[in-house]
Amino acid sequence: MAADLMSEIDALRNQIDALTKQMPKGSESPAASPGVDAPTGAVGGAPTGAFGLETETVDKIKEQFEGFVELLEKQLQDVPAGTAIAIFALGVLLGRLLPR
Repeated sequence: MAADLMSEIDALRNQIDALTKQMPKGSESPAASPGVDAPTGAVGGAPTGAFGLETETVDKIKEQFEGFVELLEKQLQDVPAGTAIAIFALGVLLGRLLPR
C-alpha cells in the first residue's frame, strides 16, 4: 500500500517537472520577439506564464504541493503497517455488520 502511494507521488513529481519544463520563461515565450511586449497579468502588469498565471503564483503552488507531499510521506512512515491493516479490517467488519 505504501509502495503504491510512493510510486504515485514520484509519478506526480515527474509530471510537475515535465509541465514546468514545458512552460515558456521570459525570452523563450513565443510573444517575446523584438518590439512585442510580453503578456502581463491583470494585477500590476506582472508577467504571466503559459496558462495566464503569474510565475510567482506557479512557484507558490509548486511549493505548497511539495510541502503536502512531504507531509504525506511523513505520515505514511509514522503509521506502522500492522496498525493500518488492523484499522482497515475493523472498517470492513463494521461495514459488514452494521445494518443497511
